[in-house]
Amino acid sequence: TQVDRQWFVTQQEAQRFIAHRSEPRVVLGYDLTFSVPKSVSVAWAASDHHGRTLIENALHQAVDRSLAYIEDNGIKVRVGRAQAKGNGMVAAAFLHHTSRELEPQLHVHVVVANMGTTAGGQIQALDGRGLFAEGTTAGHLAEAEIQSILNKQGYRFTPTEKGIAHLEQIPTGAVDAFSTRRTQILEEV
Repeated sequence: TQVDRQWFVTQQEAQRFIAHRSEPRVVLGYDLTFSVPKSVSVAWAASDHHGRTLIENALHQAVDRSLAYIEDNGIKVRVGRAQAKGNGMVAAAFLHHTSRELEPQLHVHVVVANMGTTAGGQIQALDGRGLFAEGTTAGHLAEAEIQSILNKQGYRFTPTEKGIAHLEQIPTGAVDAFSTRRTQILEEV
């Protein structure tokens, strides 16, 4: 039934749906997420139009570099039960400026369609193991690229730890103030 533009379903109906629902047997695509360190997001939020554009362009360049790496090393297609090198991918990128908590969190979602081409030009499903195997390296590559680009613009980073560095210009307290989600996760753990 619909009341005040909201749909309500009985518990019995929800349980019936869950009991009879079958999981999809097809993977439609993959979501690769590239996120800048929180200090960079805080700097972006505090910047004027020029500063925001500079940081966003650095992120886009870093994502482009990482996607080129993934295309060269992580795109594999299924050929029967075997795996073969794929030739490119179909993807769309979406820039987001905030976290779920509506705090500054500059990141890009890249949705990769579950399709690639074989050397012979045949379209096949991707073998996701290649994406997962190269994902960490691609993320570190994006991080290094952002640092390199922003360093040339006068930003300075702390030493890299586990692939991540923070802007020296942004106080730790400012980063913590905009890290509600991280605090919630740590409290839950």
